[in-house]
Amino acid sequence: HKYATILVDEMEQQAMNIMINKTTLSNQEISWITFVNKLGMHLTLCSYGASIYEWFYKEPLALSPENKENFLTSSCYYGKTVGRVCGRIKDAKYSINDTTYFLEKNENNNCLHSGKQGLSYKNFQYKILKGRNATRVVFTYYSKDGEGGFNGNIALSVSYVIKENNLEFETIFNVTSDQDTIINLTSHPYFMLDGGKNSIKNHYVYISSKEYLTIDSQKIVCKCQEVDDAYDFSKERKLFTNNTISIEYDHDYVLKNKKGPALIFTSPNRTNKLEVYTNAPVVHIYDQNEAEDIMLTNGKRNTPYTALAIECKKNPLDDMVIKANSTQTMWIKYVLINSN
Repeated sequence: HKYATILVDEMEQQAMNIMINKTTLSNQEISWITFVNKLGMHLTLCSYGASIYEWFYKEPLALSPENKENFLTSSCYYGKTVGRVCGRIKDAKYSINDTTYFLEKNENNNCLHSGKQGLSYKNFQYKILKGRNATRVVFTYYSKDGEGGFNGNIALSVSYVIKENNLEFETIFNVTSDQDTIINLTSHPYFMLDGGKNSIKNHYVYISSKEYLTIDSQKIVCKCQEVDDAYDFSKERKLFTNNTISIEYDHDYVLKNKKGPALIFTSPNRTNKLEVYTNAPVVHIYDQNEAEDIMLTNGKRNTPYTALAIECKKNPLDDMVIKANSTQTMWIKYVLINSN
């Protein structure tokens, strides 16, 4: 089969510049697809993990390891599609229809982000569909029953839509299963809106939520409760007040306003603002309080608090089941507002 199929209407005039590079990993051909729109926005996607490698407009906006092999193999999930179930599954097992399924234990006694057999470590097929004002990349993967310990055969597509005349892109997940099983997909990009010049401590954060999910010492979700001052981002404020790190953020927020942005992330000088829209019920933030000591594509070393991971997902306290022969769709739209 061919990994890339470019479908073009010859009558259309298309200004989107598309470049495809190839590397290999364990005898697999990995594709790196870079899109440059009319405004000069760069977005590089990767077939491995159907992932976001780089996002650039005037300066880097996403944390990206300089070494591509590190990006592919790292357990930090840089920009990856995460699933079948993102987050932590307690005791690395789940039960459905009176049957218990056992998963990889890759963090303490639990399963984090579905382990090494998760979607983050799968090479997707893809096709590129060019339109008049936008280009769509559709990554596809078929996960067999029993893969990673999960039940059911699932067909997954991860689509990215890049607009020609806008500083934005959209991620769309579609998944179908032939059995009742559990699904909770997400995308795991890390954003740094000042090019990584400073930490994210003084970036501004707004989240459309007054409730968050508490976690135990192993970061297993416990219960939903109203935010206190330390966790409240329902009014925009700096991530860390007075540059003081009093707590670590690695939490789910239950969204209340589905019409406006779920989250707004703004650079300290306010020249870059990222608005995140989604139909998912929860947004997760992780402040990267632990960081691999590696070189990044911005020429700097990675250090804690360089970027903020933003993940839209299902509520793990609610029903994560997808019924047999049904399809679930989730979308996330990232909109950059640049005033420079």
